[in-house]
Amino acid sequence: EGVKQVIVCPIAFVSDHVETLYEIRILFGEAARAQGIEHYVAADGLNDHPELIRALAAVVKKTLAANTLAASTLAPSTLDSAPP
Repeated sequence: EGVKQVIVCPIAFVSDHVETLYEIRILFGEAARAQGIEHYVAADGLNDHPELIRALAAVVKKTLAANTLAASTLAPSTLDSAPP
């Protein structure tokens, strides 16, 4: 009761898609306003943010370094072209 502002951060999703854009933003926003919440927003997903891409590339590189069989199936240039 008495809440007038809500920021929702859908942590289960790293990218925006139909569920985050429609259900969380529109449907839940309408429900929030119906309950008297005047300011409701949903945070954007990480999508293709360079820091996320670098982090994912680092995890893949580390995993492939520990597993030479998996690494041998990828061309070296595939991971070399990932952002630094």
